[in-house]
Amino acid sequence: MATVAPAQFEQTISARSAARGVYEERREHYRSELKTLNGYEEKISLGRGVIFILALLFLYVASGENSWSAFWLLLPGLLFLILVVVHGRILRKMRLAQAAVTHYENGLRRINDTWYGIGPDGKRFADDDHPYANDLDLFGDGSLFQLISQCRTRLGETMLSDWLKSSAPVAEIRQRQTAVKELADKLELREELALLHAQSIANLEEEDQTRLLTWFRLPPRPIAVWVRVLAGLLALSSSIALVGYLAQAWGANPLFVVLLVQTPFLFLFRKHIYDLTIQADEAASGLRILSRVLSLIERQSFESPLLQQLQEKLKTEGHPPSYEVRHFDRLVQRLQNCVRNQFFAPLAFLFCLPVHVVDAIERWKATVAKHVPDWLDTVGQFEALSSLATFHFEHADFAFPELSEEGPLFDATHMGHPLLPYQKRVHNDLNFGQDPAFLMVSGSNMSGKSTLLRTVGLNAALAGAGAPVCATALTISRFQIGTTMRVSDSLQQGFSHFFAVISRLKLVVELTRKPNGLPVLFLLDEILQGTNSHDRREGAEAVIRNLLERGAVGLVTTHDLSLTRIVPNLPVPARNIHFEDRLEEGELKFDYHIQDGVVQHSNALELMRIIGLTEPADEQSSSMCDLKSPTENE
Repeated sequence: MATVAPAQFEQTISARSAARGVYEERREHYRSELKTLNGYEEKISLGRGVIFILALLFLYVASGENSWSAFWLLLPGLLFLILVVVHGRILRKMRLAQAAVTHYENGLRRINDTWYGIGPDGKRFADDDHPYANDLDLFGDGSLFQLISQCRTRLGETMLSDWLKSSAPVAEIRQRQTAVKELADKLELREELALLHAQSIANLEEEDQTRLLTWFRLPPRPIAVWVRVLAGLLALSSSIALVGYLAQAWGANPLFVVLLVQTPFLFLFRKHIYDLTIQADEAASGLRILSRVLSLIERQSFESPLLQQLQEKLKTEGHPPSYEVRHFDRLVQRLQNCVRNQFFAPLAFLFCLPVHVVDAIERWKATVAKHVPDWLDTVGQFEALSSLATFHFEHADFAFPELSEEGPLFDATHMGHPLLPYQKRVHNDLNFGQDPAFLMVSGSNMSGKSTLLRTVGLNAALAGAGAPVCATALTISRFQIGTTMRVSDSLQQGFSHFFAVISRLKLVVELTRKPNGLPVLFLLDEILQGTNSHDRREGAEAVIRNLLERGAVGLVTTHDLSLTRIVPNLPVPARNIHFEDRLEEGELKFDYHIQDGVVQHSNALELMRIIGLTEPADEQSSSMCDLKSPTENE
């Protein structure tokens, strides 16, 4: 069981330095651009003020002369409008530049391990009933999701969370790896995707997505041909009657007659028109959010099969999705004007425009709606892949795992905890799955046992998502991960801590009964704590045997060294490993290096003395407590 070497630390620093240099260069570029734009903005603001004062001066001078004319204000007014337009463009560029600076500053925080609390935390995806999400810190502040996610839509966030919460098939994982590697080299593409948020790309909430899909799944209701023909004839009649009235060729009676016919005609379609106005507007708002992302994907030339497949899903008969979305948006705006614009609505009524616009929308829906679910899925996958690509770019020292179809297998070289700062992270080699299939981890308090479980679990989750892992090499088969680490009682539900523990263990055991055929990777921290030593040993051995006999593999940590004695009696190859600590000048030192065998001493009394709970009576009472442990073959 090897530990991190100085050369490995230097390699980490070198790999991160490359990404850090790129980000610093891009940040300074946009800072310089922002500074220039600020100068322009100040000058334009000053110019607008000067022109306004000149306009007042012209007005004052002209008002005292008989030759006063409104043309005196034409030139300053025109200049003022031009500056308003230019000022608006400058402000938009400033927002983008500032967003770019923030984007790269956040990236530097991730590279420098000061990213805690920066970015979406994914708390809404947390699930206490999930087999490992809560225990492994997948979501929340300082979570894996917060470190990885660069998604700008809820679609992408949901897709990324799903990938972290369950392992994909081996072929799909390999496709994701190839796509992530390609996107990692496309810095400007990922930057443009990130900056779409600064261009008013809002999040598409799940309820918005649900309403969007619900409307598109409803059958279209195009207007019948005879109705459209009648609407056209009425519009023609209105036009002739109106032109004749305005030309004074006849009075208003013909126009009134046409309106008397049009009013009940349009009334028949009133509910359809108003319902569609609301539903289509909600759908257009949702698609409007995605149109620029779709356009960005359409413009690219990809080599990896998965990214090419995503582009293929965007291909429809005729125009690309971004065009279709813009066309739909224009139709919805016309319908809104027909119904709600107080100036345009009377004319729309006069020429029966709502009927024609409703028909155009329904026909668009009949042609395009079947493709919308694919568009949404494409956006979600592309954002999730881009997030993993950014993670890979910023952690170039992390390796992509090799996927083994002969499992169970977990063979890691120089593996570390991906959420710990690299300056403090300790790497270890670790192999299990077949020989041994099980590892019992003993060790004193604070020695790193729980961190080891999370290290294994997080890297397995990363591997299953198609992401690089915190190791120089990892060969892994697909697993269902099951953990018991953070277990708490519930006063409201009447659950004791022990009952909560065994309920969680039941969840892990039930994973072995799922029909998907994947072996379970169990990570059990301080198994069955909360009961007496005898029951703990008997119960722990029964649970571990049950899991191993069902083909599961994994690790169990314990303070209770009696549990280490069950290792030789298990039905599969198993080993004891441990973490050690040492006392130096009255302070406990931890090296977090995995050692073979069972730990030989405890540190509970020493920790109590250090924080002042006890006072040493003599040298013996203040020393580390030696423990009687099983023999080496155990």
